[in-house]
Amino acid sequence: MPEIRSYDSAHLYCGIVWGAEVHDVGAVDDVGRIVLRKRVQSDPAGLTHLLTLLARAGDSPHHPIPLAAEVDRRLWVRALRSAGRPIYSIDALASARYHTSHAVSAAKSANSGPVLLANIVRTNQAALRPLPPYTGPPDALGALARDLQNAVWLRQQLENRIVDLLMDFYPAAIAAFADPLQGGLVRRDARMLLSVAPNPNRAAALTTSRLRHLLRNAGRQRHVDRDAERLRQVFTATYPQQPTHAETAMGIRLAGQLAQLEAACITVDRLIEQASAQFG
Repeated sequence: MPEIRSYDSAHLYCGIVWGAEVHDVGAVDDVGRIVLRKRVQSDPAGLTHLLTLLARAGDSPHHPIPLAAEVDRRLWVRALRSAGRPIYSIDALASARYHTSHAVSAAKSANSGPVLLANIVRTNQAALRPLPPYTGPPDALGALARDLQNAVWLRQQLENRIVDLLMDFYPAAIAAFADPLQGGLVRRDARMLLSVAPNPNRAAALTTSRLRHLLRNAGRQRHVDRDAERLRQVFTATYPQQPTHAETAMGIRLAGQLAQLEAACITVDRLIEQASAQFG
């Protein structure tokens, strides 16, 4: 069963290395352990991906994870500042000093790219000053960035609640969908399948043919046969079960929470479309 992990966002630090088409992202905890390494696209969908990765790591409105970067990519930095995220601009000299002073004691992976930038903030935050909050005139970019950040946070909160509920009565769904590296429960196919089968008994009754049909209806085009077979095996495996009446009641509760998650996912998608239209 995949492990769902989050951290105390007050003790996480993120670095990002900008690229022409993709940006490299890394995050460490308060002792320097790498908790995130990922690559995101340099478009509005990539910005949403970054916010989602941070939210999954434990980012919250009360403790947004600080972000460090060497180069000021104005559009992304302005968007992130407008959303209230602490941004540290790290110059190349500071990066070189940190790399040199930690070259012997630290692993190579911790001395390069976004992880290096995250570690600079972790070890020197008191001596660094974040960029001042954006105080320019209100504009569409700032409004979209704030709305998108809030929408991603809400979506993550709803997903976390659903995961907690599934752990109480529906472990097959956790095994099937809750791997955050594969998109978790916000994936359209996961939401659709759970809506059709909101309790373990209904999931176990889904045939491979029906699962293929549902995956295709959710927009899946690749590995449909493989994943339908896998889901069939997962849903028909043996797990601890609640009494039938409890499963039914929890399934009703799950259906309500899925409706909220569906609305939150639609909101995020629409905000991405707006950002792409105006700034893509």
